[in-house]
Amino acid sequence: MGRGRLCVTGALLATLALAACGGGGGSAAPRSAGPPLSRVCGTLPHRLQAQTSWLRTSDHVRLFSFSAGSGKTGVVLAHESPGGSCGWLPAVPAFTAHGLRVLAFDFRGFPPSASPPNRIADDFAPDLQAAVDALHADGAQQVFVVGASFGAAAALAEGSKLHGVDGFASLSGEPELPAHGIDALAGVRKLRAPLLVLASRQDYYLDAAAAKRMLLAAGSHDKQLALYPGFDHGWDLLERATFRQQVWSRLLGWISAH
Repeated sequence: MGRGRLCVTGALLATLALAACGGGGGSAAPRSAGPPLSRVCGTLPHRLQAQTSWLRTSDHVRLFSFSAGSGKTGVVLAHESPGGSCGWLPAVPAFTAHGLRVLAFDFRGFPPSASPPNRIADDFAPDLQAAVDALHADGAQQVFVVGASFGAAAALAEGSKLHGVDGFASLSGEPELPAHGIDALAGVRKLRAPLLVLASRQDYYLDAAAAKRMLLAAGSHDKQLALYPGFDHGWDLLERATFRQQVWSRLLGWISAH
């Protein structure tokens, strides 16, 4: 999640630089430094080197983010609800040790990110696009979106609208979350990018049958499903499940293969 490398230098050529790096639908808006990550999240993983910044969405909502790692492959981390970007901290060292550049952010309405002025909080596509664009602007030539639970559902619901994404990985993303206006099952039908769904067979929010329906509905030609025993959901697949090493191997291997 470092920053500052572009394929073409010069502020006036930012848009061309992003396109040359394989970027998304537009150049990332200028970013200002955010508060220290320890002030937002508390104790950090040992030796984690992370930078914070404020992202600005296309509809002018300010989002908190932090980034770590380096390399030409970037990963946007979309958080669960309730929760926020801090929930990704235990997983960040595993991504960066694998040579990945990661950026985690808080969706609109999740402090310290702002809420939109018009109070319409359920359009999450600009948030995801701002994060994708930021990674491309930082030098990532490929960008994947990895979401957990709510974050995965939002990414799959909005994925077909995003530019510059090379694949989506879902950790227990629910088919729909009406309270947030999210219909991932409908959105995934329009998806064309590679898709990986990771889920527990007995997860109350996305069991084996629901995960299979999600994969079957997906419009992606390249789509994969990995099912695991038990009830683990979202972040727990990476952090607490007894089979977490298998989940990590499948997720990191899928990113490397694409």
